[in-house]
Amino acid sequence: SLVVGETHDVDVSFTTQNPIPVDGKIIFTVPDTFTTIKDSITIGSLGNIDGGFSVSSTGTTTTYADTLKTAGGPWEVTITRDGTGATVPENTQVTFTLTDFTNAQYERVSGAFPLLKTTLADGTTAIDESSAESDAYGIVPPSITFTPAGFGGSAPTIVPKSLIAGDVTDIDISFTTSSPLPIDGKVIFEIPNTFTDVASATVSALSNIDGTFGVTQTGTATTYADTLKTAGGNWVVTLTRQGDGSTVPSGTTVGLTLSAVTNQQHEGSSGVFPLFKTTLADGSSAIDEASAESDNVGVQPVAVVFTPSGFTTVAPTIVPQSLIAGATTDVDITFTTQNPLPVDGKIIFTVPDTFTTIKNTITVGSLGNIDGGFSVTSTGTTTAYSSTLKTAGGPWVVTITRDGSGTTVSANAAVSFTLTDFTNQQFEGASGVFPLFK
Repeated sequence: SLVVGETHDVDVSFTTQNPIPVDGKIIFTVPDTFTTIKDSITIGSLGNIDGGFSVSSTGTTTTYADTLKTAGGPWEVTITRDGTGATVPENTQVTFTLTDFTNAQYERVSGAFPLLKTTLADGTTAIDESSAESDAYGIVPPSITFTPAGFGGSAPTIVPKSLIAGDVTDIDISFTTSSPLPIDGKVIFEIPNTFTDVASATVSALSNIDGTFGVTQTGTATTYADTLKTAGGNWVVTLTRQGDGSTVPSGTTVGLTLSAVTNQQHEGSSGVFPLFKTTLADGSSAIDEASAESDNVGVQPVAVVFTPSGFTTVAPTIVPQSLIAGATTDVDITFTTQNPLPVDGKIIFTVPDTFTTIKNTITVGSLGNIDGGFSVTSTGTTTAYSSTLKTAGGPWVVTITRDGSGTTVSANAAVSFTLTDFTNQQFEGASGVFPLFK
């Protein structure tokens, strides 16, 4: 595994130019870019080499602060054949596996392995050698590249405190570290352009993380037409730890709250959050990452689902101009927008079946704070009569479609208009609520 922070086996391979005796040694150096190697290394999965082995290592022991490596390595690993196997001939490809190496704690290159050699039993008389020594002409084992960890396999979460369309709200953020987050590290995430706007400013409500943060964001600024978003986003938000807290250890579930975002202006899914990562102070060396990058092993923060707003909590009204039983009358409709209504938007409501009927010839008039042309349709059970007494019919769903010739109705606009040709119920009494208005 090349994933940051993981402890795993390593595969070793080389081709002999000269034979390895039955009591010979294989010696190589592990660079200090690794976090550590354990004292319990064992050898297995042998290819073209047999017998028993002992494995030892020397080097600076790794030290930690809150699981963050502060020092350690490089280490020299010596594999000693115990004399029970056969000589490895020249020009033989040897392979084996060693246990218990721990990768670097952030994405980076390991650097070349400075030394690999085979020796006689004394450990100093080299047979084949790749190193920086003046008499060595072999090629040292090349560098490898460590890839970011994936938050322990758990997707980070980014959830607005309110999911109502158009609300300005704080967002709650949560993630679990696979590798430690330094005191000057960064938390970086991307908010999709389904949101209306992002104005990140302050971090609060900290859980398992301390200190202060700097907050910056980049992305396309939001533009509006009559309060309706026309462009803007995505936004990359960077939270930078200011060095006045403590290291967040590996395996820690972190929570924090960020102000502020504006939800999208209609119901629907946000889509996934494309990027979430923790990094070193440079902002580019990832520690844990969830993204669409090819080396990613993390799961991206899932989408949230926005719910419709509620006409600023003021109920729309649908009131016949005449309330006399059986009268065919115009109805006055009013509502206040909480989010803008586009030039091709629709107004839809349900008329309860307590009304006698609504005609197919409905027209719109007496416009207030809304303009342009409209088409009106209705669906529902056609009214049936027995000697002019209604026996069945309704409810009806009325749809008023704007034809694109008007202007956007802005947020917080008090809209009013009149519709023709509703026939009241045939006796006194309540109509019942209108079940839907949107």
